[in-house]
Amino acid sequence: MPYEFIALVVSFAPLFSKPVFQHAQVLLMGAILAPGKRTVTSALRVMGLSQDAQFQNYHRVLIRVVSLNSRDEVLSAEFHKIRGSQRTQVP
Repeated sequence: MPYEFIALVVSFAPLFSKPVFQHAQVLLMGAILAPGKRTVTSALRVMGLSQDAQFQNYHRVLIRVVSLNSRDEVLSAEFHKIRGSQRTQVP
């Protein structure tokens, strides 16, 4: 795997706990390698983990990513509102 790609993936590590980040890496690699639809099932299948007893943990990773993304969108919108109101309050 190219160093630049590894560095990009690792840059997201602080957003997750160690176990969740390990699952996220598996899903990412599986999504890259999976033919057809990019689902959790196809990603795990191509990574040889379709029979993993902790299958639900991989689905939880996606829920975590979506909640982080939603939170970031809200925070970004709030930041822009605050910043916009500060600009209009200039004497």
